[in-house]
Amino acid sequence: LLQHHEAGVVSAMHSITNIKLKDSFVDVNLSNIVASFVVMFWNYNGYRVFVFNGKRQGNEIIEDISTETA
Repeated sequence: LLQHHEAGVVSAMHSITNIKLKDSFVDVNLSNIVASFVVMFWNYNGYRVFVFNGKRQGNEIIEDISTETA
């Protein structure tokens, strides 16, 4: 199973970057590092767009006043 995963990662990197990689330890780890950076970029932008999307007016965030305090 591990060899199948390594071959899949190497073939994915080859199809994306057109760089021919071997199934060696260094190449697989390099592929994992690149994949980690891609996932971090994806997660950062996903949180920025979908989670922290408060409407801004200047430097202040306009919050919804659905919960009033007395």
